[in-house]
Amino acid sequence: MTSAIKLTCAAVCVLLTSTLPALAHGGAGDHGGLVHGLVHGFLHPVSGLDHLVAIALVGLLAAHMGGRMLWALPAVFAGAMLAGFWFGTAGTMLPYTEVMIAASVAVFGLLFLSGGAHARPVSVGLVGFFAVFHGHAHGFEMPSGVSTVAYCGGFALATIGLLGAGVLAQLGMRRVSVNRAIPSP
Repeated sequence: MTSAIKLTCAAVCVLLTSTLPALAHGGAGDHGGLVHGLVHGFLHPVSGLDHLVAIALVGLLAAHMGGRMLWALPAVFAGAMLAGFWFGTAGTMLPYTEVMIAASVAVFGLLFLSGGAHARPVSVGLVGFFAVFHGHAHGFEMPSGVSTVAYCGGFALATIGLLGAGVLAQLGMRRVSVNRAIPSP
């Protein structure tokens, strides 16, 4: 993928997530139980463009960097997000949560655009730092009356799916660019 295309994609992501309100607040009704908790939790990251783009970017970045980062970045994101979730469910306030979530899209986009030229520990640290805010939003905005464990399981499944989609998208883009570079006989 050319630098111009990468830059355009990143700019669109930043503009969309910085101008839209957080949309991760809706969906399945306020009924209790395991199924409703699971559905609410699953919908939170996929119905909020800010969460969706940031999480997918972590997967893209992980596959772009390759090697151990292919599993390390998603694992760090998921672990730090779970820690942030428990802070949120405990009522712990983190300042500027929504701002930090929006900033994560820009930072993850810039890390991706840098082409892996940045230090890997810096990437791991930034991914973990911002994931805490994503998790906090999930926990703090959890509807009352739903199972905490089911809700956590729902957003964890959605997050794993988004991370995986990012990884697969990047690996697919890499494969397409390799196939285009090989001339046909």
